[in-house]
Amino acid sequence: MFSLFRFKRPRPIQMSANQVLPVRGRHIEITCLTGAVWITDGVGGERIIRMGQGTTLKSRGRVCVQAFAPSVVRIQAPAAASAHTELQPATAAFIR
Repeated sequence: MFSLFRFKRPRPIQMSANQVLPVRGRHIEITCLTGAVWITDGVGGERIIRMGQGTTLKSRGRVCVQAFAPSVVRIQAPAAASAHTELQPATAAFIR
């Protein structure tokens, strides 16, 4: 079972090495503040972003963000999409 957290303001999220962070929503902006993360939407939309880089996700489904090393990311939803964006802590069921 996932615990859902709604967010309306950008906030930094600290990730440990290999930590997985599932995110759901539309037009989510992810910026890597430190470290490096791998982002996939599960249908071939994969990318790696490093410190100072960012990307906007267009997927409407679940997106997986995984840290290669200790990293800090900022997740932001544009105002029009913020009502549809949820941040989900990883669980063993999602990783399998």
